[in-house]
Amino acid sequence: MTIAHGAIVHGPCYIADKVFVSFKSIVYTAIVGRGAFISYNAVVTNGVRIPPGRFVPPGANIDSQEKADALSKVPKA
Repeated sequence: MTIAHGAIVHGPCYIADKVFVSFKSIVYTAIVGRGAFISYNAVVTNGVRIPPGRFVPPGANIDSQEKADALSKVPKA
């Protein structure tokens, strides 16, 4: 797991291996699957489960499981 400068991770939460939490993003009361990428200024909260290998776009507010399930896979590039 890599947590960039200015990011906040506050529990209870679980962050799996090979996850990147970008600048100024917030992960609060969430579960983040292996290989996920959380972009800058994104918020992941409300007990959602981010599936493995998913991409949270810059500035996204993922506060429901419906939003988390709709995330695309991390781009190869």
